[in-house]
Amino acid sequence: MNTMFVLAGTDDIWEVVDRAISLHEMNSEQFDAGLGITTDDQAEILGMVSHVMSNPNEGGVLLHRDDKGEIAGMAVLRIHNSRGLITHLWVRQDFRNKGIGHALVLDSVNYLKSMGVYAVNAGVAERHNVMHNLLTKAGFRRITATYQFDWEK
Repeated sequence: MNTMFVLAGTDDIWEVVDRAISLHEMNSEQFDAGLGITTDDQAEILGMVSHVMSNPNEGGVLLHRDDKGEIAGMAVLRIHNSRGLITHLWVRQDFRNKGIGHALVLDSVNYLKSMGVYAVNAGVAERHNVMHNLLTKAGFRRITATYQFDWEK
């Protein structure tokens, strides 16, 4: 299995948007049964992904590709006021429980640190216990409903 994570380039934008929408839809069905994905959700994903991919100083998209070169997981990252944010993290269902989500979180933290942020946050809905556990395992600490990763000083 390919374990290399890469920063998506602008050439990848439509593939990334398409996969992000399908992964978001899959997660909505699994974690928010019956809600599905709306055209507003799709427009939000398109806007967010295209913005960070077109403005690398404001974030990026980290990808994990499978052996066939298809996107198996991704993390959407934002940078604002010297603070990093993991806005979305998706892993294809057939790649779950293989360490990809954990590696995406750690690679996101390392990438954001290399961009000069002093902390990384991730907002997670209360009902997403898997993500809460993933962030805690990666070294984040809970701050109300937000998680933050701090480097040792």
